Amino acid sequence: MSFRPVGFERACLDSDKGRARHFSCARPLALGEFSWSAFRFPDDAMTALRQISPGKSLALVTRLDARVLRHDEGYGLSALHFADGELRAPRIDAPVGAGLRVKIDARDVSITLSRPMDVSILNRLPGSIVDLTPLRLPYVRVAVSLGTTEIYALVTAESVDRLALDEGLRVWVMLKSLAIAEERLPETRLPTPRRWRVVGSSD
Repeated sequence: MSFRPVGFERACLDSDKGRARHFSCARPLALGEFSWSAFRFPDDAMTALRQISPGKSLALVTRLDARVLRHDEGYGLSALHFADGELRAPRIDAPVGAGLRVKIDARDVSITLSRPMDVSILNRLPGSIVDLTPLRLPYVRVAVSLGTTEIYALVTAESVDRLALDEGLRVWVMLKSLAIAEERLPETRLPTPRRWRVVGSSD
């Protein structure tokens, strides 16, 4: 299953491999190029980082099923409903109700102790820390439960100490970018948006 990056940050396109690479570039994006987070270390470093012991690999990516909830043509955005909330992404070429697979890389997740209000990042979700796994310094993987979904964040050990991150602590996660799989999901796998009761209605 291939994923198409739909983040909001700048990055360069690796024309040899046809995919976005994780480094900063000195030129603006051309039309049709992928957008991804800048200042990220490459995938081979991530592979080495997640190997916590011989033969055992640590998850650093969250994959979730989502349904296209609506399109906001005025802002060029699409709203996606998943089991624990709603995500927004640049306009997706899929009809309302379509099923999509979303990938969230731990490198694209930040953690804050208070509800982030005056920030440009659109996707901000509340949750509780359920696990902290020290990796090769300076990194720590933080697992945050949103309810039925776990989001992974890759932070530094210094940030863990400075913010006093610990299991059970309520936090907010901020998602700097998403990736959308090109494959469409069947209806049976999709979460159903919650229906709100209308006052005076028996439904």
